[in-house]
Amino acid sequence: MKLESLAFDQAQLDVFRRQLMEHDRELLVRRLEAAGARVAELAASVSEEAAASDGWNAREVLAHVAVLSKFYGVAAKQVAAGAWAEIDLLAFVNQRDVAGEATARLPVGEIAAMVAADNRRTVEFLRNVEVESLYRRASIGEGVSWSAEEIVRLALCAHLELHLEQLARALGRI
Repeated sequence: MKLESLAFDQAQLDVFRRQLMEHDRELLVRRLEAAGARVAELAASVSEEAAASDGWNAREVLAHVAVLSKFYGVAAKQVAAGAWAEIDLLAFVNQRDVAGEATARLPVGEIAAMVAADNRRTVEFLRNVEVESLYRRASIGEGVSWSAEEIVRLALCAHLELHLEQLARALGRI
């Protein structure tokens, strides 16, 4: 094996770092696209009837997905742009169920369309944003900060994937 790294300079390390960041971004885009496709697939089975349950029913899970897709997509864009240096995450969490409740009253097709539109906007943002901007950070409270990339990867994508499992269970698909 040729020892290339002995001749590396800072510029080559910067190029390598950028390649890694762009590769990671592409993987995140693929995850988000797969989650969006799964939402559309599952939403087709969600009833217009609001079934009672101890936890969230399928319609309520879908409404929650719509709320989180909108908020975290917008938050990531704003952080990446440098417009938001702080996010009052606790206030959002406290308001999300109110927004989710209102969203759950909409027709299922409309809720699914909202999720799809927000997902498309976030994927487009990811594909077009300068990759370094994804690592701009915002405080979320208690001395913790998230980068725009972490907002998309954790708060949006991983969160969405967890709720897709919940939605699949509610629909008897797991």
